[in-house]
Amino acid sequence: MSISYQNSMPFNIDLDRDNPKFATLFTTVEAEVRPLLPEKYYEKRKYTAHLKLILLNLLLAYRQNRQRSVAYYNKRTPYYPQKLGAQGLKISYEPLRHIVQALVALEFLTVKKGFSYEGGNSRNSRMRGTEKLLALMRKARSTFPDENRIVLKGADGAYLPYTETPKICEMRANLEKFNMLLEQHFVGLYIPDVQLEKLRIKMREKGKSHLNVSKKVLLRTFSRGSFDLGGRFH
Repeated sequence: MSISYQNSMPFNIDLDRDNPKFATLFTTVEAEVRPLLPEKYYEKRKYTAHLKLILLNLLLAYRQNRQRSVAYYNKRTPYYPQKLGAQGLKISYEPLRHIVQALVALEFLTVKKGFSYEGGNSRNSRMRGTEKLLALMRKARSTFPDENRIVLKGADGAYLPYTETPKICEMRANLEKFNMLLEQHFVGLYIPDVQLEKLRIKMREKGKSHLNVSKKVLLRTFSRGSFDLGGRFH
């Protein structure tokens, strides 16, 4: 079966890397990947955090649609200045490139470099889990790589890192109760394939992301660098 690389989601830098449900999948893959990476830079370049983020994106794409790939930049320029994820990780080109190469060498991943289709429209590179990785992901179906659900932003709207406190832990626990209830119910969208493709084209023309109907969790976003400002459920 041929793979349509048009069916993709953008690389999400805000996924929750500390989700304990994800630990088994990550530990299994890291045990094979780490020997292929430069050990002297492993901690400095935050290979662990980058690997988690890559795997979480692949898992999220798989949960949305089993044929979906992850679109990402396969060149240095877009990563500088570095973008800060919701959990304080600065995404860097070198560790991401090294990890992708290692995953490909271990047959966990297939990659299609930047390409063109439909009259020359260019697209970023795509990554997609192989059957070897998908077999592990099927065991992790209860893993939910959602965005960090407690978000702190600065006055300019940029994400800010923060330290967990008893108050934040309590807020997170309350959110989990609501979201566990939501997970017990189906929330979907019925739309014929022809209309769905027209919708995708319109969204691309407007620079919008893909349609993701799997996101049915509540978040709380605080503003201006303070947990006393904002915090509404959305």
